[in-house]
Amino acid sequence: MSMKKMFFVSALAVGLLSACSNDDVAVAPSVPEGPVAETGLVPVELSMRSPMSIVTRGMGTVGGVGEGDANNIWRGETLYFNMYMKETKSGTDTLGVSFWENGIEGANDPIRVANFDNEPIAITTSMVGENAIVQGVGPKYYPADASRHDFFAYRIDDAAVETAETSFGLCPVLNTEYDEEGDSLARKSVKFRIDGSQDLMVGRANSDATADCFSAKSAREGVPTPVIDMRHLLTRFSFEVVAGDETADGLEVQEIAVVSRCSGRMLVVWHPSQAPASDLEKIIWDETVDTLVLRQRPVNEEGAPEYLQKLVPMDAVTLTWNDELDLAEDTIPVGEALMVEPNKSAYEVRVRTKQILDGGGTNIYWSAGTIRFADEGNAMPGTSYKVLVKLYGLYGIELETSLTSWYEGEDITVDTAE
Repeated sequence: MSMKKMFFVSALAVGLLSACSNDDVAVAPSVPEGPVAETGLVPVELSMRSPMSIVTRGMGTVGGVGEGDANNIWRGETLYFNMYMKETKSGTDTLGVSFWENGIEGANDPIRVANFDNEPIAITTSMVGENAIVQGVGPKYYPADASRHDFFAYRIDDAAVETAETSFGLCPVLNTEYDEEGDSLARKSVKFRIDGSQDLMVGRANSDATADCFSAKSAREGVPTPVIDMRHLLTRFSFEVVAGDETADGLEVQEIAVVSRCSGRMLVVWHPSQAPASDLEKIIWDETVDTLVLRQRPVNEEGAPEYLQKLVPMDAVTLTWNDELDLAEDTIPVGEALMVEPNKSAYEVRVRTKQILDGGGTNIYWSAGTIRFADEGNAMPGTSYKVLVKLYGLYGIELETSLTSWYEGEDITVDTAE
């Protein structure tokens, strides 16, 4: 039997998700005892705002949508931090891990100690708007010279393709980027593959305060603590379902999925002269395409969400119909959210449903539709679209979306019968 499928999509901008889009963490170095404490070394401090929407390891969106959401806190998620020298003491451009020299009493030569070198740090806050104080392993100091440095952080969740054992444990591998001629660039990246449950994020501290940022000199002169601006790099879809009419009474929604590219390289460190022009340029996608399946957050025995656990398969939802059902209000949220490749004008959506037929038989089928954006626009990174799926038994499906946004989107209409 051929079925007519109608998907209608509309979007409404609601608010800004800042923590994953703009997050800040304060890093307070420990101060060593003994000779080092008396050398005049300047401690490294780093700041990052509390989250508004962040994702943990395959665990879906962390934080809430909008500035007032009570979920806008860090819950122990891990980010990877890097402090890189961008200019040597002689003024030459460079891109290398930042070190300070620890002069040990009785030793002939000082020991070079790395500052943030792809260091995983778990972040926790207890209230909205609170800055997290994060302690890395060991003390962090600016080199006692005129060199200048930048700070970076990234969130890759469990999507890293290449990992290696380090002093911190198993960490993503940072690779040097190369141009088309094979010449090395002042950029570092990590390889990834997403399944729809990871929120890829990258941030760099704003170093425009003075020409000396960031250095021992700028720290001594009271330049404000570096603040890392974390950015969502993917587009986010959340889903709700509702019976379109009486034919959908008893219809079971089993799975929702979106087709998207799923792998590539994420830029996580760069020299200012080779900075990506936009968030879109921070990911280099390959051509691997996958069907990303909506999953849901697990709960504990008391029914409370488990924020630091991997997402689990979505529970099937059975629709009901009555004459007083409000198609705009009586919707059922399903799953957590899907994070997909941004900057596309259309996305294929697949919905699997199960229906009990007259006479007791069962019909399980997939319906496919396309989300398209108004005025030939594209989905934006850092933007969350709420997708309302209207289901109509065997003869058709409508899909509507409204935008709950990290950044302002637009109204969208989708007609998959074309």
